[in-house]
Order: sequence, then structure tokens, then C-alpha cells
Amino acid sequence: MSGGVADQEDYPTFEALYQASDKALFVAKASGRNCVVHSKDIAVILDAHKVATM
Repeated sequence: MSGGVADQEDYPTFEALYQASDKALFVAKASGRNCVVHSKDIAVILDAHKVATM
């Protein structure tokens, strides 16, 4: 099971919060099984993935 998480205080609207958590969920699913990703960690994870695949 994978999950995406975002903090309400970081996003001014429900739509922005939803989009951030949805993007985090997409990154978690792409990272493998049983992952939970916080929206603040997306850039770090994508950079690490880019380095690992070079």
C-alpha cells in the first residue's frame, strides 16, 4: 500500500492540498510498494531517482 501526504498549513486551498497529496501519492507508487511520500520530499526523491538511473 502506498500513500501521499501533504500538510494543510502549506497550501491555501483544498484544491492545492489535494493536488499536492495526489502528486505525492503518484511519486510513492512510482517508488515501489509500501511507500509513503510527503509532498515536501518529492524533489529529494526525484533527484535521488535521477542520480540512480544515470
